Amino acid sequence: MASINCFTVAGNLTRDVELSFTPNGTAVANYTVACNDVYHDDDGMRHEIATFLPITTYGKQAQNDVAYLEKGSTVAVMGRISSRSDPKTRACGIALEGQRVQYLGRSRAKTQDAVLRA
Repeated sequence: MASINCFTVAGNLTRDVELSFTPNGTAVANYTVACNDVYHDDDGMRHEIATFLPITTYGKQAQNDVAYLEKGSTVAVMGRISSRSDPKTRACGIALEGQRVQYLGRSRAKTQDAVLRA
């Protein structure tokens, strides 16, 4: 039986990228992408809900993310979903591991800096 494990998300970074390294020296980048969902209730009122998704990238992709992304940057992230569990605390959850990140636009801060320098 075939299986597929992938996600695609597009949105804006809610904070700057945090870079760390594994004990063997692999770069790890962590950031959160906010995605907005719009719906209309029974009365026709428009509502917007933000979903905040934690993304982790590794290696060269992580290094590029740190170099080119900051709070407010617009991105599309494709990757795989993995599960995490801690037997000691019985805590479990999922992690979104970004494998491909497309930088869709500059953040407002970078754009404003460019305008101020000109």
